[in-house]
Amino acid sequence: MKKSKTGMNTSEQQVESFHRHGMIKKIGGNTVKKRNVILVSTGFIVLSIIGMVWSWQLRFALADTTESLKSAIQFTPEEKAWLAENHTVRARIGNFPPYVYWKNGPKGIAVDTIRLIAANVGFEVKFIKKPYKWKQALDLIKEHREFDMIPAIINTPERQKYIRFTKDYIFGTWGIFTRTKGDFVGRIEDLNGKVVAVPKGFVAHDRLKTHYPELKLLIVSDDEEALKAVATSAADAYIGYISVATYMIQKNDLTNLKVAAPAGWDERPNAMAMGIRDDWPELVSIMNKGLNSISAEEHRRILQRYLSLRYEYGISSKKIWFWGGGSAILICVILGVTLLWNRSLQAEIMKRTQVEEALRQSKEAAESANRAKSTFLANMSHELRTPLNAILGFAQIMTRDHSLPRKHEENLATINQSGKHLLTLINQVLDLSKIEAGRITLDKSDFDLHNMLSELEEMFRIQADKKALRFSFKCSEDVPRHIRTDEVRLRQVLINLLNNALKFTKVGGVAVRTGIADSEDRKSGIRKLKFEIEDTGPGITSEETDKVFEAFVQTETGRKAQEGSGLGLPISKKFVQLMGGDITVRSEPGRGTTFTFDIQAGIADASEMTGIQPARRAVALEPGQPRYRILITDDKSDNRKLLVKLLNPFGFILREAVNGREAVEIWNQWQPHLILMDIRMPVMDGYEAVRKIRDAELKIKNEKSEFRHTAVIAVSASADEEERAVAISKGCDGFLRKPFREAAVFELMARHSDIRFVYENEKTDSEKRKKALTPEALATLPDDVIAEFRKAVLIADLDAAMRLCEQLRSENELLADALAELVSDFRFDTLQELFGKEEKNEASSHT
Repeated sequence: MKKSKTGMNTSEQQVESFHRHGMIKKIGGNTVKKRNVILVSTGFIVLSIIGMVWSWQLRFALADTTESLKSAIQFTPEEKAWLAENHTVRARIGNFPPYVYWKNGPKGIAVDTIRLIAANVGFEVKFIKKPYKWKQALDLIKEHREFDMIPAIINTPERQKYIRFTKDYIFGTWGIFTRTKGDFVGRIEDLNGKVVAVPKGFVAHDRLKTHYPELKLLIVSDDEEALKAVATSAADAYIGYISVATYMIQKNDLTNLKVAAPAGWDERPNAMAMGIRDDWPELVSIMNKGLNSISAEEHRRILQRYLSLRYEYGISSKKIWFWGGGSAILICVILGVTLLWNRSLQAEIMKRTQVEEALRQSKEAAESANRAKSTFLANMSHELRTPLNAILGFAQIMTRDHSLPRKHEENLATINQSGKHLLTLINQVLDLSKIEAGRITLDKSDFDLHNMLSELEEMFRIQADKKALRFSFKCSEDVPRHIRTDEVRLRQVLINLLNNALKFTKVGGVAVRTGIADSEDRKSGIRKLKFEIEDTGPGITSEETDKVFEAFVQTETGRKAQEGSGLGLPISKKFVQLMGGDITVRSEPGRGTTFTFDIQAGIADASEMTGIQPARRAVALEPGQPRYRILITDDKSDNRKLLVKLLNPFGFILREAVNGREAVEIWNQWQPHLILMDIRMPVMDGYEAVRKIRDAELKIKNEKSEFRHTAVIAVSASADEEERAVAISKGCDGFLRKPFREAAVFELMARHSDIRFVYENEKTDSEKRKKALTPEALATLPDDVIAEFRKAVLIADLDAAMRLCEQLRSENELLADALAELVSDFRFDTLQELFGKEEKNEASSHT
């Protein structure tokens, strides 16, 4: 052929000229006249448009369904147990891009999909890359060694003998790849007698060996080696996933390869699933639910990350007309297949809609079950706390009797201790139920952290001293004194951990350290506080450390001690997480255990904090008060008796009511100063009774300017934290939870009424007043006052005696207080003795 000055022959010059003028297009190293390319390009454009439209229709149709499925994932008890026990899944990384491969770490569509599922479900995935051949990898997962999962694998009957498969989630097209200048290949049969490169152990290997014995198979290690064999003429063709081959062709710059024809495999080999070891059926169902939870948008982003590539296929100019006619036939075939596919998609949408409806019904059933459980626990809380209130209450009253024999005091201490343990167990079960239902919230308040730590140190030092253990509390200087967080939850966590440390430690000691975890948020006024509780106890084995935070699970040491419920640590962990932190444990058997947790706390303004009055034991009423009328309302006679015995020594006038209706009737007739009102009662509950009383009070207030408000303290055995707020909103002044401490009763009475108590730590003032009752002090009283006092004492006129005490207060306050204290305590015998002597003296002088 004639050459030009540029070294090109005439045909080449024409092609170059046509290319410059836009009349020819270069594709994959071949040159094709533009008018001929249109025939093929049009077919692919039509198919692309059809596929794009149907793809978007499918995406919009399934998007809402997929999102709702994700929000409604429900795991079976077996799946939950598996997740709790298995925290890490080992996944094998092979060389199968873009689905799974290693490039500065694990990459690929399957890798990102598994990571997304693991994040949604809550387990860790460890991706392992080792130089194992495919056959070796299959043997390792068969023996449960090295790998637990293969991210992308085709499901075959042979593999089902030792691998469990998820649903298919990767769908590809198989193609035949040849050299661009090779012979025409339109189907696999055209390769008869030729060399086909195929990876050993792959589905293509088994299928070609079984169904196409006329082929000469060149066995290689993976797809990349197979494509290089074709590029170097070591093989005539390669059959594999088009997306995988295209990725590797671009990666290795194998520009002399092309996709010659589709493989024509329409069944299962077109799809891949995740392969999971055969003894983990729970993981298969978990992964399937995870796949269903991935939204269309998430799936699109993953695909776009790895498949946003442009492909160019080389086509011989001699075969354009052949392919043009073939394309027309192919378009018709694809249109028919697509119509069938569209029908299957509609069926799939309907199926998913049905699944969504089933999940919705399951969700409603679960919510109904949760409500039933909450109602049951609320009722059980009331039924358990009510008798426990009587047990602990009467035990507290009996401790006032100092005449009890020693052995009875010990029995009483055992009753108290066992009752408190039972109460703790009830509270823990209820707390765990609330945590599971998501009903536990933080009740933040400002408090003195240093003071709380000092109280805990004092509380537990007695227990440590009894066991001769070292006991230390250390708090860093940079720890703020006044913080804002949930004081009750923090105290409970520390008490749980200290109880465990002291309970199991026999020798050595226990140390508590408090410090600052970091100082990143100083500008925002947030501190991350760190707490450590270290003991020299028996320790925990490495197998048990992973399970100590599971509900109802105890360590071997705990089981031997036969103490505890296995709920303290799980509840503590949840509380710590609510406070913005986490809790960990490190332990060495025989050396001890250290629990470490951190929380986020705000810095409180000390000037705005109000001091908390420590619990005090009331021993008497302050002098100079009227006899208060108190109504005790409860349908349980034991609870009424308990409050009667508790309040009777103080000189109150007491009445009882068995339900709300009777309480309203007594209120109308008697006008008590204070009502202790049980909430749950037959006939009329406490809230309804309070409403009627408040309505009546409002009418009286409108008619009379002087009106005395009746204080109402709600009494409830409910463990629900919201019950207090409900009681206040219903018109109650205070709230008392059963079982209650006697100090709490007196504190609420003093806070919400005019009643003033004398407390145990105020006995020194009482002793001073008693010392004021001397004959010399009584002799200073005017004769008429003595005569009136004597008369009031002889007839036990409490009001007259109190009035006389008030008259004396301006002249001798100490003596007036001493006399008033005797009157309040109904010590008329002592008063008669004091004033009776004067009467006898007067009588003897008259004779």
